Amino acid sequence: MSCLPHYLIPSSLKSSIVPSTIQLQSYNGSDIQVYGCLAADIALGEINLQNCIFQIVSDDCKPILGTPELFENGLEIDFQGGLIKKGSQQQHITLCDGPSAAIKIISKSHFFETTATAAESFTIRPHSSKFINVNLSACPTSYICALPERFSKNKSLEVYDQCLQICSLQETARIEVSNNSSLPLHIREKTTICKISEVEMKMPDKGVEGKKEIIMKELSIGRG
Repeated sequence: MSCLPHYLIPSSLKSSIVPSTIQLQSYNGSDIQVYGCLAADIALGEINLQNCIFQIVSDDCKPILGTPELFENGLEIDFQGGLIKKGSQQQHITLCDGPSAAIKIISKSHFFETTATAAESFTIRPHSSKFINVNLSACPTSYICALPERFSKNKSLEVYDQCLQICSLQETARIEVSNNSSLPLHIREKTTICKISEVEMKMPDKGVEGKKEIIMKELSIGRG
């Protein structure tokens, strides 16, 4: 399933949004507002995608490109490198796909929690995202999966839902953040960006085609 936040839809296309019966939930179980669905052509950098069907969701969500659009446009995914490829063209992308947003497959754990600060100063353009390096205030003593949650008081800075794989004694991680404002966002080195909490991985109660592979993609799994 593919999703786009409502604010990314041009005014000229908003009248083309048609009602949808799809119901979505975030990883923490809260409902996601769905405005409807829209068929459109999109561009990822130099990669053009045709006849994509998107669920139009609330502005606090991130764009998700689903399996049907990947398959129909002949795209390849480099999961380790976080790249989407079409022929000789490639583009960095957050990997996020799953058969049902209502499947709850992670839960928070109280075993490990730490804060993360910016490893260097950086700037994010208006209404865009960026992968950044962060320093962890504490290191796990074993391999864990963890979720970053916004901790910064800057409301323009959004930390995307993503699950990190963090190794024992790892001191840094790489996360995706975005700027929700219409002005450039400047963040200084050592600014506290987010809280990182360990999570437990759980398989769905009912069988799901692809099982682990689908779950890992739905969680935007990537190495920290």
